[in-house]
Amino acid sequence: MKITFPNNKFGRTLNEYSRTIKKHGQLLADKIHQRFENIRAFRTLYDLIDSKIGRCHELKGKYEEHFGVSLTKNWRLIFKPDYTKEDLPRKTDGGIDIKKVDRIEVVSVEDYHE
Repeated sequence: MKITFPNNKFGRTLNEYSRTIKKHGQLLADKIHQRFENIRAFRTLYDLIDSKIGRCHELKGKYEEHFGVSLTKNWRLIFKPDYTKEDLPRKTDGGIDIKKVDRIEVVSVEDYHE
C-alpha cells in the first residue's frame, strides 16, 4: 500500500529515522518504521488486517473510519484510507471496502487510551 501524510512536516518527521527518534524516542521510532515496512508490503488494507500484524483494527468515536495498528502496548499508528469522501471504496452496506483500499494517510502516532 501507499502511505501518505496530511502535510510535509509530519511526513518528514515520520519518514526520516533521525527525526522520528527525536520526536518519539528509539523504541517507537523502530516500531513506526517497522510498521511502515509492513504496510508497504501489502496490496490492500484487507491484506494487512488479515495478516494480524500489529493487530490492525477499525476505530470508533472521534476516529470513525480510521484504523489503528499497534506499535507498543499502548501506542498506535492511526491512519485512514487516503481517498476523497466520494472516492472512498464502499460496500453495499455503506462500510469501507477494505479489499479495495490500497492507499492510506497516517494521521497520528498516539496513546489513545489516555
